[in-house]
Amino acid sequence: MSTRTNQRSAKPDELNIHVLRTIACIMVVVIHTCAISIKQSDTWNALNLFDSFSRCSVPIFFMISGYLMLGKEYDTIKFYKKRFLRIIPPFVFFSALFFILSGNGYNIFTFLSRLLNDKIYSHFWFMYAIIGIYVLFPFINSAWKNITKKEKNILILIFFIGAIFNITESKFISKLGIDISCIWYFILGGYLKGLKLNKTLCITIYAIASLTIFFLTMYAYKDGVFLEKFYSYTHPLVIIQSIGLFIFINNINFGKIKSISIIKLLSSLSFGIYLIHPIFIIGLEKIGYTNSYINAWIAIPIKIIICYIASLISIYCMSKIKFLRPVSGV
Repeated sequence: MSTRTNQRSAKPDELNIHVLRTIACIMVVVIHTCAISIKQSDTWNALNLFDSFSRCSVPIFFMISGYLMLGKEYDTIKFYKKRFLRIIPPFVFFSALFFILSGNGYNIFTFLSRLLNDKIYSHFWFMYAIIGIYVLFPFINSAWKNITKKEKNILILIFFIGAIFNITESKFISKLGIDISCIWYFILGGYLKGLKLNKTLCITIYAIASLTIFFLTMYAYKDGVFLEKFYSYTHPLVIIQSIGLFIFINNINFGKIKSISIIKLLSSLSFGIYLIHPIFIIGLEKIGYTNSYINAWIAIPIKIIICYIASLISIYCMSKIKFLRPVSGV
């Protein structure tokens, strides 16, 4: 999500990444649109379905970063300078914007305290995770280039085993210090580079995993109590779902699609869209356009489209204004 899109002709695999990034961005809007009223019983089935099919959104963002970055040569200082100058200004700018819009006033010390403790707005958790990955990346990358294929296989196996232990609520993995976090998706993205599988098989895996998440979550929903464990980004079903969609999209030949320039534009705006989109979700709720407006099956998709397009236009306009471009995420 944080990789800059340039205007040169993209290589075939880069076109697939643009499509993946765009899809993942839309899925994030889907999840956050659903999340604002996920515990409302009158819209539960629709919310659960849309959300279940979109759980792989953020994992795919991490996988894209690992896919593009792992295994290459970097100068550590130049890497830090490039990456952090790319993501820190938009992060701070939008954090300040959300802080002010939430009615917290203009106290700089309160803002900094909340910024440092991830208490601005829930979706910013991604920024802390990606910053942490960037801090460790030069060392992860060095190790990645020097381990064998067999050792990489074992590493991914550990990821799955850890995820399985997570759903049992066992503390065994965390006690070993092998916490399952989004950095594993980053590594998974690098692992999947060059992997070719049957596209029908991959999309089938994605669909089955998504439907399983939907039905298990629906079954666990009783008397207004929502069980979130099947939605967890580190749940084995979400891992399988992410792998299925990632490989499926990455194995499609987009070379002859005439609208690829539009996809590249949408891809380049994805980081900014991620940062700004909750403003429009909240705004629509405040003016009375809720997920249960008229009919959930109609209201939710329309709300998703409105929020995505409004976010897209906002970031695009910001990117065209000279003094706002550095904080637009483009």
